[in-house]
Amino acid sequence: MIFHGIRFVYAVVSFLVILILYILALVFGWFETIEWYDILMHFLGGGWVGYLFFLLLGPFFAESYHIREWGKLLIISLSFVSFIGVLWEFFEFGVTELFGIYLQGSLPDTMGDLFVDLLGGLVVSLYILFISHRKNREIME
Repeated sequence: MIFHGIRFVYAVVSFLVILILYILALVFGWFETIEWYDILMHFLGGGWVGYLFFLLLGPFFAESYHIREWGKLLIISLSFVSFIGVLWEFFEFGVTELFGIYLQGSLPDTMGDLFVDLLGGLVVSLYILFISHRKNREIME
């Protein structure tokens, strides 16, 4: 079951860590004062979404964990990461426009955010696929 076991605990704990880091950044202005902090947050968020993909949807692709099928899984997992990243950018845009709270940067900033989301998702997806191949079984069974 998805909501049992250590993998679910990892997902919840890592989400809470990312959420706390995000809230601290908003409160203390780290997004403005630490120029690489936004990049870190998008990398962590993309990695978390990549992990979430394999946690929630990985069992549907269990037969695809073989190394010959990695390309297909990477495309699907990175599509999932991209979709969530775009939704996050819509959220930032909405908050900026509706409430005047500056979350949305320029177009190059948005494109950079989406790229780093993908990079984080790629790193985590490749790690999961590599570990599952080494163990010769599905890692997210």
